[in-house]
Amino acid sequence: RDELAALLWPAHRAERAAANLRKALHLARELPWAEALQTQGGVLRFAIDTDVHEVERAAREGRIAEALALCRGPLLDGMDDAVNAAWTEWLGAERAQHERRVQRLLRARLAQLAGQPQEALALARRVLEADPLDEDAVVALLAAQRQLGLVQAQRESFRDFSVRLHDELGVEPSLRVRAQLRDEQRARRHDEPSDQPYDPPRDER
Repeated sequence: RDELAALLWPAHRAERAAANLRKALHLARELPWAEALQTQGGVLRFAIDTDVHEVERAAREGRIAEALALCRGPLLDGMDDAVNAAWTEWLGAERAQHERRVQRLLRARLAQLAGQPQEALALARRVLEADPLDEDAVVALLAAQRQLGLVQAQRESFRDFSVRLHDELGVEPSLRVRAQLRDEQRARRHDEPSDQPYDPPRDER
């Protein structure tokens, strides 16, 4: 209760903010959704389903695509209050936690799309828009481009990632990332015709 009172009435002294919260709770009892309010000592809980609960439930049940579809825009969009420092800090922490949740779902979905390069390509680009250094997304992007035969695009993606990684972190791409290029090169060599004359086995002579 103390934390909620401070969030809602940051300009008031603790005693006044607590009194305002008690009055608000008393008035709320007349509202249709009041039964969802649960109080126990100094703890206050609003027991309702939210879109975040739906996202978490879908993720637990393996419905990753459905969970991602429920993640639309920033958490609590439009609820910013620039003059309320306590609220801004709390909201920022909740949004950061939600963004980490979304990124985990995106990586899980990329793993599911390993055999669907067109869909994986689009999703990998979406992840990289939010975090250009996300290695899982880069690997998925390069793999999808390889599967689709986009050789030049794959080389450009690798080069862009390498430059960004060096400029921002001062390191080179990992073996895991470089392996995607090696896989493409091996496949290309396998498909190229050999310059050696064909020497048929004895049973063909």
